[in-house]
Amino acid sequence: MTGPSLRGSGVLMMSEGLPYSSYDEFDFEIPVGSVGDVYDRYIVRLREMEWSNAIVKQSLESCPKDLSLPMIQELPSGEG
Repeated sequence: MTGPSLRGSGVLMMSEGLPYSSYDEFDFEIPVGSVGDVYDRYIVRLREMEWSNAIVKQSLESCPKDLSLPMIQELPSGEG
């Protein structure tokens, strides 16, 4: 067992607590279960999705507000 299944069973691997990439710039928790049954693993997966959403929101908040993207005025023929 690895990943969410292992964390759903209440085990946090030491390497999962170490930040890599830019994860140390975001506020989030690594969900870990306490009972170890199927429901606990399910809850861990739900919490992971919630924290993933929170990380995306935090990263969007740090993007420049004046970012302008080119607008497509017309689709190329055959693509729409």
